[in-house]
Amino acid sequence: MPEQLEQPTHLFRTATSLAKEQLGRLERLRKALKAGAKTYGVPTGFKTLDACFNGLQAEKLYFLGGRPAGGKTSLALNIANNVAKQGYPVVFVACDEGARSLALKLACLETKSRVADLNRGDDPTNVETYISTNPQTLGNITFIENARVGMGELGSKMAEVLRDAPITEGYLRQGLLVVDYLQIMATAQATLTEGGKFKNMANMVEGFITDLRSVCVENQFACLCISALSRGNEGGNYDDPQLSSFRESSSIEFSADGVIALLDDKKIAVSNPMHARRLRILKNRDGDAKEFSVLLNGASSLMEET
Repeated sequence: MPEQLEQPTHLFRTATSLAKEQLGRLERLRKALKAGAKTYGVPTGFKTLDACFNGLQAEKLYFLGGRPAGGKTSLALNIANNVAKQGYPVVFVACDEGARSLALKLACLETKSRVADLNRGDDPTNVETYISTNPQTLGNITFIENARVGMGELGSKMAEVLRDAPITEGYLRQGLLVVDYLQIMATAQATLTEGGKFKNMANMVEGFITDLRSVCVENQFACLCISALSRGNEGGNYDDPQLSSFRESSSIEFSADGVIALLDDKKIAVSNPMHARRLRILKNRDGDAKEFSVLLNGASSLMEET
């Protein structure tokens, strides 16, 4: 029997109690801002992104798409690192690249070390020093290298890391869940269901997104979920991505609080190992939809807004 997400005890609530609860949360937000918090949600470290979304907010789902090898995972790692540096917990479900490789890339972000050089046997002293002298940031990021992790188990881990997180006094207690990536984990989760309930990818994704929302609401986490794009005619969806460019776009468009596309920025000339990218906000329930440029260091995976 597959593991089922435990139903919340407050599944059925009156509008009165919900409105009072939200007012209480807004009051805690005001106190957090007075205590020094810069955003409502967890800060991504990208000024324009934080201004548009007011941070990635608890209980909300954000989707990130782009062409293969375009820097989606690098962007997710940069956001996870920036969130962790502020003391918030991150749970990163690694379905594509191995967790050890991703953890090493996180360390290389701060030291600006070349991952490829380390893999070829270069001296790792700078990275080792960073890991030993900055244990808290990396310690705030928990990897789960299992796309079939039960949603109940995932929720328990999220609750655990949030309880133990060194969040600044007065700040909202919240965290970030990263899923890399949607289609892989949705398929894996569907194999846990009984009787072949899900017959196609659209149904798999729709059911998985529903479970993601529930586990994030229960544990006060935002979710950043990487998604594949459909290639389109001659790769047109990669060059000019829209909401319809996302695979299973109807489920994402309906469920998302925010949708971000990562595309090549052909107007900025850079040389190897730098890559020019643009972040295009395609949907934002909380504000404006903007587009801005970032530079990706392909050697260290560091990404910064220009």
